[in-house]
Amino acid sequence: MNPNRKIVIRLISSVFLMLLIVAFLLLSYERTQAEKILYTGREHHVISLDKARRLTETYQNAAKPGDVIAGYLGRSIFQKILGQEDCVGIRIYNAVSEAGNPTFVIVGVDTSGNDILGGPVGDEILPCPPYCPRPGGLTLISIQGDIAMKK
Repeated sequence: MNPNRKIVIRLISSVFLMLLIVAFLLLSYERTQAEKILYTGREHHVISLDKARRLTETYQNAAKPGDVIAGYLGRSIFQKILGQEDCVGIRIYNAVSEAGNPTFVIVGVDTSGNDILGGPVGDEILPCPPYCPRPGGLTLISIQGDIAMKK
């Protein structure tokens, strides 16, 4: 066999082997990336009303006068956050406002569980108290004038 032909065959064999290795590494990388999808947006978070009442009642019974027990955020901030590309859910952080009041900060979450920081972030809650629902909801307090009273 011609020595040049042997070199060409070895070269072609080497290139083919390298292509196989690269293909294997790419497939392996894709599998690794897929395994990093921790959050889908379809997690089960629904609980019964009875459980919701037990959970909130336990917290509210331990609350001190003046503690924020809930906060209202309008639909539009949730839509803005959830409308971001790659956003599958929302994370809620307990926070303290610049005025020193308890608040919540909400941010989008991607499939890897990371906060999406390049888009809208929510705050500016309407705290309860004083912005509480009428009796019968999940709050144990009712509003009389500006004073929050436990039932």
